[in-house]
Amino acid sequence: MRKFSGIVLAGGNSSRYNGDKAFASYQGKPFYQHAIDLLVPIADHVYVVCRPDQTDAIADHRVSIINDDELYRGDGPLAGIYSAIAVTDAQWNLAVPVDTPFMDKTIVHALVKQIDPAYDAIIPCVDGRVQPLVGFYKNNVQTVIKELLAEGRRSMHQLLTRIKVKYVSFQEKDSIYFANINSADDFQHYMTNEGSERDEKNDTFSLDNCGYNKFNNRFDRDHCSYFANNAFTNSCRFLLW
Repeated sequence: MRKFSGIVLAGGNSSRYNGDKAFASYQGKPFYQHAIDLLVPIADHVYVVCRPDQTDAIADHRVSIINDDELYRGDGPLAGIYSAIAVTDAQWNLAVPVDTPFMDKTIVHALVKQIDPAYDAIIPCVDGRVQPLVGFYKNNVQTVIKELLAEGRRSMHQLLTRIKVKYVSFQEKDSIYFANINSADDFQHYMTNEGSERDEKNDTFSLDNCGYNKFNNRFDRDHCSYFANNAFTNSCRFLLW
């Protein structure tokens, strides 16, 4: 078994972007190339999960290019992670979405240090928000993902409620690395404002008094039992919305 594989999630529909986000350019390179360059030096092997129409355009001899499993094609990042895990023999798999071009190796190395065989996933928590698209997933979660997809459930957060997760806290200043580019306006915002600070009016409360609300993907005081099998580092805190 390899130590871990890298997964680039490149197959989104880019419905809010003027063009295919995977091929948008930052610092002279397409987004997908930034993700590949981030993962290749540290992963034993890298898989790029893309749509069939993207396959010929993504050219990099260092990676394996695959498409979503036909049964779940178009079912979002959960299907992408499942499709890659299904073909790798790695025990752990690090997923990175194609539309986080500012992601930095310091974040990845911090997550690597938190790998723990007692958990099924290692997920960052940044500025009060869980970031399930950037994180480590153990190979055995493919069974749970398959069950979710078969039920028509495509939410990454729904996956987290069914597996044992170790959450890793990052400071607010790190939020720029996780910036998700959904539109050209998003990209312009982060390029001109360098990921300006989020609204400081959001209240926070400590983990001891909160739980996960699966209905709105937020954490509240009504679902404390969610935390029984999960761990958090550095007093990770969550925003009240």
